Amino acid sequence: MVKKETKKQEKKKEEKKVNSKKQKKVEKKVVNKEQPKLYSLEELADIFCYKTYELRSLFLIRGIDTKKKLSIEEAKEKLS
Repeated sequence: MVKKETKKQEKKKEEKKVNSKKQKKVEKKVVNKEQPKLYSLEELADIFCYKTYELRSLFLIRGIDTKKKLSIEEAKEKLS
């Protein structure tokens, strides 16, 4: 009797191990893309070698809010 119980217990333990392995979910890491750095009008003027008032006038001509911060890629698209 004692042997049967231990065998049953061993089987249950093995089943639990197998089930727990099946139930474990593979966690995938979600790689967040870095958010593009945003620059103010003054910073963009320094980057693109414009004077602040020149870039401000370009923004106004193209209908871009002068207080809005843009990434370098966005600024290139909108200013070209």
